[in-house]
Amino acid sequence: MNDAESSASFVSALAAFSKSLSESEIAIYGVAYDLLHFGSWTIELGKRHHRLLLQWDGKEFLMSLSECNVSDSQAPREWKLVTEESVAEHSEDSELFRAAENLVLENADL
Repeated sequence: MNDAESSASFVSALAAFSKSLSESEIAIYGVAYDLLHFGSWTIELGKRHHRLLLQWDGKEFLMSLSECNVSDSQAPREWKLVTEESVAEHSEDSELFRAAENLVLENADL
């Protein structure tokens, strides 16, 4: 898969992830994607005053979830690790985001 196809796959899977989480009233507040760092990404999501930080390390095949409470959008974040899981190598973006959704819904206290 070339870079253009990889980035399109990521954005498509992210859109489906966002749509699915919206059914639980979970919003995405920020996304960072680094195609050149093994496709790693970070997503800040949750509800207005309770946030989750979902991180995918594409080199180590590790997904982690942290959480914090925020008073407003400018408040500093003090993340506390909730859980981390290994994900099988060579997972498609859609599979990664299904794992991410399960991790969020099973471990987040929203």
